[in-house]
Amino acid sequence: MKQKYLPLLFMVLCGMLVLAAGCISPVQNGNHTATPTATVTPVASASDALKDLALSPQDLPPGYSLVYRGEMRPGDPNCTAPSVCFLQGYFISASNGTDNTSTVINQAIVIYNADATPATLGPVLADQLRDLSGNLTPLPDPGIGDASAFYRYTRGENAEGYILIFGKGNVYEIFMIWGPDASENMVVDLAKKALG
Repeated sequence: MKQKYLPLLFMVLCGMLVLAAGCISPVQNGNHTATPTATVTPVASASDALKDLALSPQDLPPGYSLVYRGEMRPGDPNCTAPSVCFLQGYFISASNGTDNTSTVINQAIVIYNADATPATLGPVLADQLRDLSGNLTPLPDPGIGDASAFYRYTRGENAEGYILIFGKGNVYEIFMIWGPDASENMVVDLAKKALG
């Protein structure tokens, strides 16, 4: 009986991964979609441009609903890291249920101090998912935005999903989808909708 709830627990924990890392503050906002600009200048709170890039309920597959939308805590504008520095972001989570048979969709829209290239995708993904454990298996590049990478994620027998990162200018979007309905096509389709 305990193993029956492990997948749901895992999905909820993954959705809360960014929260646990201290990157999100709970701010509720409206729903919009838009095409990203080449470069977004960070401001004190997540700009309307970031909120507008988030998936709206109409963008989600049938049967899914938003369960969370919120600004991420701002990064350090004086960051001097040798690779990339997080500046700010916005996060949504959606699900098609509340039990162990649910599929969860997470989208993080983040601004970094470097434009998206194949070389910046890895450091941005590692920074955003620093507490994630499991195995990432590379999948064919979907060719979204200025640079993109796609992975199948597995952890044990009961946890499986997909992670897709793409960037346009200095704006990166990360999709994490887990659960029985997760598929490569679902992730790619949602990322393309987000890009506009």
